[in-house]
Amino acid sequence: INPDFQIGCMINMTPVYPASSKPADIFQAEKAMQRRYWFSDIHALGKYPENMEVFLKQNNFRPDITSEDRIVLKEGTVDYIGLSYYNSMTVQSKESNPGFHFIGPELTVDNPNVEKSDWGWPIDPLGLRYSLNWLADHYHKPLFIVENGLGAYDQVENNQQIHDPYR
Repeated sequence: INPDFQIGCMINMTPVYPASSKPADIFQAEKAMQRRYWFSDIHALGKYPENMEVFLKQNNFRPDITSEDRIVLKEGTVDYIGLSYYNSMTVQSKESNPGFHFIGPELTVDNPNVEKSDWGWPIDPLGLRYSLNWLADHYHKPLFIVENGLGAYDQVENNQQIHDPYR
C-alpha cells in the first residue's frame, strides 16, 4: 500500500544455553534454538531453514507449498524484528532423545549460574545482550525491544503505589 511503511514481526526471544560443555548438551541447545526460531527465518529471510524443510518433508507436513508461495515469502520479508525478552532457558540432552528433538520442559534444567525470580524464572540480564547479538548475526535487521522485565510479586504500599527497585 505504502512502500515507506516499516513492517516488522514480534517474537518471544528466550535464548537457549547448554547445561554443560558436553558436546551433546551444546548440540541439544543448538537444536532447541533451531526449533524455537525457524519461523523468524520466514519473517526475516523469506524462506524456511533447511533443517525445517527436511523436518516438514519427513513428516509429510505442508505438501502443497508451491514455487509461487516461495516467491511471495521471499518478497514479503519484514523490515525489522520486534522482540520480548524476560529470561533464558537451559537444556540438557538425554539418551532417550538421540535425535536431539526439542521437547521443551522435558529437557529444561535449572541453570546454577543465574538467580531466579519469585516466579522461578531465570534472571539473566546478559541473556538480553546474547539475544540481540544472535538476532543481529542471523537476520541483519534492525531490532526493537518491545517487552522486557522481571516477574515478581509486588506489594502495594499504603499510598497505593508499588516501589520496585529490584526490577
